[in-house]
Amino acid sequence: AAQSAKVSTVDAISFLRAPTAETYDLVFLDPPFESELLQAAVDLLDASGCLNRGALIYLEQRAKDTSLSLPAHWALHRTGKAGQSRYHLYRI
Repeated sequence: AAQSAKVSTVDAISFLRAPTAETYDLVFLDPPFESELLQAAVDLLDASGCLNRGALIYLEQRAKDTSLSLPAHWALHRTGKAGQSRYHLYRI
C-alpha cells in the first residue's frame, strides 16, 4: 500500500469547518493555552468525519485545566505531564 504524509499548518477551526473528502490517521491539537480553541477544535474534529478508524489524536492543554469535554468513543491511549503542560494521546 502506498503511504504518504500531508502536513497542514493552518488555522484548525477554519480547516475543520471546511468540508473535505480527505481523511486522516493522525491529528495534533495544540492551541495557545490562553485561548478557548481546544474545545472548539475537539468538537469540530469529532463532527467532521475526517478521522479514519484507529486514528490517533494528540492534544496538549495547560496542566491545571480540567474542563475539556471529549467524545465518549475517544479512548485514552497515553497521557503525561511536562512542566505546565499535560498531553494526551487518544485513539478512535
